[in-house]
Amino acid sequence: MMQPITLTIEYLPEQVYVITSPQVQGLVTQSNTVEEGIQSALELARILLKEQKSPRAVRRPALPKRQRLVVNV
Repeated sequence: MMQPITLTIEYLPEQVYVITSPQVQGLVTQSNTVEEGIQSALELARILLKEQKSPRAVRRPALPKRQRLVVNV
């Protein structure tokens, strides 16, 4: 069954496109063209959504939106 998802396309100064989706956890892809990126994102979304529906899938706990990390320099 097909379902609509939203893709966020960002052009970086390194001259690459990064594509993510707020609806598909783990969907992050990078490409040189928008078309290439969308194709990769669609393929990855199908794989990730299939895995998320699998009973064997390990669900990771949600991380807080903000974390503080203290390091020594």
